[in-house]
Amino acid sequence: MTPDSNATLVVRSSPRVVAPDWRNRIRQAPVIVWIAVALVIVLIVLRGPAAFPGIWIAVVLIGLVGGGVVGAKALNARVVITPDYVESRDTLRRSQRCDRAVLTAWVLGRRGSLRKVFLVDQTGRARITLAWDSYSDSQLDQIRGALGLPRADNPA
Repeated sequence: MTPDSNATLVVRSSPRVVAPDWRNRIRQAPVIVWIAVALVIVLIVLRGPAAFPGIWIAVVLIGLVGGGVVGAKALNARVVITPDYVESRDTLRRSQRCDRAVLTAWVLGRRGSLRKVFLVDQTGRARITLAWDSYSDSQLDQIRGALGLPRADNPA
């Protein structure tokens, strides 16, 4: 989509956990994670699954909470790009909207411990904030390409 086209682009969330590139992301996990997983598997095999009820409780809780978050992102989060404005709706259905013309850069950064994509104006103020984990890499590339914004360095 070029900046002067009259088309509207709607990108619905495909959370990274279920994104098409999830296999590559699992392969990129730090070595310490794989060592911890192997250790837990070895302990369960040696002592039996009944010896570690805490692990099963944690797995069920993580599954329920994580599944709810992924489901909420998939159902609610989206970005709408028109020739005139950009609108973003997050997991909790909070909306942000600004004129497309004021956006000047795309910044990948952090807010607290969460990775975010900031669409900033000429003064460096974030006008739209996207949750990085709500979209796959290809979706983020599609959004950035449609906006025609250059990447800027993270000021933090």
